[in-house]
Parts: sequence; C-alpha cells; structure tokens
Amino acid sequence: MTDKELILLIDADDDDQQFFQMAVSDLPVPIKFLSFKDCSSAIAYLSSQSDRLPGYIFIDPDFPRIDWEECLGHLKILQGFGNPRIAAYSSRIPLHWQAELEHQGINKLIEKTGTISTLARQIESLLKQDRAYL
Repeated sequence: MTDKELILLIDADDDDQQFFQMAVSDLPVPIKFLSFKDCSSAIAYLSSQSDRLPGYIFIDPDFPRIDWEECLGHLKILQGFGNPRIAAYSSRIPLHWQAELEHQGINKLIEKTGTISTLARQIESLLKQDRAYL
C-alpha cells in the first residue's frame, strides 16, 4: 500500500537531507519524512516495509556505490507494489541526464535550490499534481 503522506529522500549529503527535511516541515500539512544516505539502505528498508511504501521518492542520481540506473531498477520493482512517484533531486541535472532519467521512469526533475521555501513550493506542486495533497 502506498502512503501518499510519506516522502523518502535518498541523498548522501547530510546537509542536503536536513535542507530537504526543513522544506518538508514548511509544507502546510503534516508529511512523514525518511532519508537514507544511499540506495542500498533505502531499498533494504523499503523491502522490509512492503505494507507501507512511500508515495514519493526523491533521489540524488549522483550517489556512491550503486549507480542511479541500478537504483532506479530496484525502485521500479517497488513501483509495481505501491507505485510511488520518483523524482530526481540534484544540484546539477545535465541535459544528457534529463532524457535518460525520464526514459528510466523519473517522474520529475528538481534541481537543488538555495532556499527552503522554493524547494517546499516544488515539493508541494508535485504533491498537488497527484491530488494526494489538498
């Protein structure tokens, strides 16, 4: 079952995780938030929580150990069970990545911004698109 009020972030940078959490906290309705430093940890957690999958997964495609294509492959398997929306969240999303990320099943591309309020608006916009957040 997908929990549309649960957002999961996969990002190796502690500061970026904190920044994202502050943006989620600024949303006008309560959202549950989990973060993981790498894809392996997130996949292990999600595999053990198949009854409560997040509605949204944000990943920084530039993380260590597992490359983003392999991570997306694992996340696509999870999509079959709960259909979470997957967004790329990175400080740089080169043009040559954009088409490939979309082809691999990324639903949204969000560049890391300098302000919490801008990021909160981008997250809120994605949630509103699904009407899961009104």
